[in-house]
Amino acid sequence: MPSAIIALETATEQASVAVYYDGEVLLSDMFASREAAARVLDETQILLHKAGLSRQQLDAVAVGRGPGSFTGVRVAIALAQGLGLGLDIPVVPVSTLSATARVAADEHGDGQYAVALDARQNEIYFAAYRVHGDVLESMSEESLMAPEALSLDAARYQDYLGVGHAWPRYTAQLPPNRFEGHHLPHAGATAVLGQQLLQRGHSVAADALQPVYLRNKVAQTIAERARALLGQ
Repeated sequence: MPSAIIALETATEQASVAVYYDGEVLLSDMFASREAAARVLDETQILLHKAGLSRQQLDAVAVGRGPGSFTGVRVAIALAQGLGLGLDIPVVPVSTLSATARVAADEHGDGQYAVALDARQNEIYFAAYRVHGDVLESMSEESLMAPEALSLDAARYQDYLGVGHAWPRYTAQLPPNRFEGHHLPHAGATAVLGQQLLQRGHSVAADALQPVYLRNKVAQTIAERARALLGQ
């Protein structure tokens, strides 16, 4: 029986929602991330109607779990948890960096993709991937670093394409290479990767879902604020 997945992506300035069902993906129009909290549920209902599905037919929620905008990631995590808990279905966390690579590969085909997203504060989120057909293979750990600290070993990274909005913003500091800065993660890629991860058993209970910030100081501050609100 085919899986039905709703996917949410709000980690960058462009947010989106998608539905994956029976090998097909329906993607909402991209909208501003600041509108995500108000629009995601409405967009979800519109896409489900187009797909001829009800919320009760969903098998999982795929969500861009970061890294990315702290506010955007928190919104996506909260919405995914709400849907997962409300529908009693698991959640599949998907890296926003891997989703960016998937978006680029859908346009350019198989190859190596060096993903760099602007993390503000003169830092980037980075990861590299090799894509062959439906298979997306990680070539590095996800990292937070200054753009000038990025070094790509020529023996390993051959004929790679730089993707993500950090490349045009930090051209002088990043290694010289071919790049296209317009690629950002979107929910269509999150849905496809989420389906693959779900099939491999990489889902979690909604209340166990955790964001990935990479910036430890920020994550620690958020945790401390949460404990303070709970009086712990």
